[in-house]
Formats: sequence, C-alpha cells, structure tokens
Amino acid sequence: MSHEQLNAWRERFRAAVQAHPRHHLHSTLRRDFYLDLDDDLFTRRFQGWLAVLAAQRVLPILMEFTPYEALPFREINACIRLLRRDDELQQDEVADIVDHGYHASGTFAGSDLVTDVQYFHVAAVERAAYKALLEVAGWRNPFDRAVPPGTPDDQWPDDEHWAMLGVGDTAGCAAVAASCSATSFTCDPQRLLAFWTWWLDTAWPQAEQYAGMGVMMYGLSDTDPNEPD
Repeated sequence: MSHEQLNAWRERFRAAVQAHPRHHLHSTLRRDFYLDLDDDLFTRRFQGWLAVLAAQRVLPILMEFTPYEALPFREINACIRLLRRDDELQQDEVADIVDHGYHASGTFAGSDLVTDVQYFHVAAVERAAYKALLEVAGWRNPFDRAVPPGTPDDQWPDDEHWAMLGVGDTAGCAAVAASCSATSFTCDPQRLLAFWTWWLDTAWPQAEQYAGMGVMMYGLSDTDPNEPD
C-alpha cells in the first residue's frame, strides 16, 4: 500500500475521532482499514510496527502497578525480533510465548499476585502486548469473526467491549489502557483523544519509517519464505 493510500486512511481516522462524541475510533472503520491493506511486505511490516508502538506506549502503566509481570515484555521483545528478522528466534519459542499470553489473558488478567487486586488498565496493557504479537506473527484482520455475520455496523460495540476478548486489534486495546481506570474499562474521552492523536501523529509515521527501513536493511522480498504469512 502506498504512502498516499495510508495517509488517506489516516485522515479518515482523524476525522472520525474528532467527530465521535466520546472520541472513539470505531472498530468498524479500523476493520475496513485492515481489510483494505495490501498483503505486500512493506504493508505487513507497517501493521506490525503500528501494533508494537501502540503496545509499548502503555507499558508504563504495567511498570507502575505490576512491575514484576514479565510476559508483556517477552511478547513485545518477540515482536521486535520477528520484525528485525532475528534468525535465532525459533517458531517454537514464538508459539510458546503466544500460548502463555493466551492463558494469561483470562480471569486473572491484570491482577497483582501479591495483593490479589485486579487492575483493569493493566489487564488492557497485557492484552495489547498479546495482540501485538499476534498481529506481527501474521494476524492480518484482527476483527475477523468479531461479531456474528451480518451484524450491522451500528450494532458493533466500542473498544471497551474488545479489551479482554480474543478479537480486536492492538491499537484498540492500547487506547482503552491509556484512557480507562484501574477499576473500569470505561474510557475518559479526553485521554482517548490524546491516545488516538498520538497514534495518528507519532506512531503512524514512525511505523511507516520503520517498515521502509526494514525492507531496505534486510533486503527481504515479498516472496521471502521466512516472512510471517
């Protein structure tokens, strides 16, 4: 996908965030974006870096509340190693991290194992890191099978709904983590606006830059057999 096409989507997103009364970037629009993405190497890497940057953005929440929780950092590290084509990273290792992430995102997600207190925003951070790894490893459309077929767009829920589910993208989870509280997934509109503004103005161009640099640095082609599908 060309820079011009990506930029057109970015401006659509910007207008949608500004127009929404609570500054959500609705999941149906992001669903259409993922469906529109080309399956070329640059675009796959762009999606991967965009997910990684979103997940990294909210890691300080985890550091403040559950600093001993290592799994999200392992997931992000695996993302970066995949994007950098680390030959020492084995697929079995990635599968093991994904499996740990899947099992860690259940009932006790976001819990402080010392005090037994569950933090909603920490749970969203953990889920964002897990989804980032899925996207980098080849999850092209995070909203596939998100709702029953034929569900009208106006009946799709906002991102608070997806925060702890196995569907939905990294960016949506990170947006919830950045704007919700320790006791509720309900998002503060101004903090949500701040996240999406950062995502569009900072993360988006960085992801384009990193994707382009990666293609040049590693000399990968669209038919590289080691590139995640």
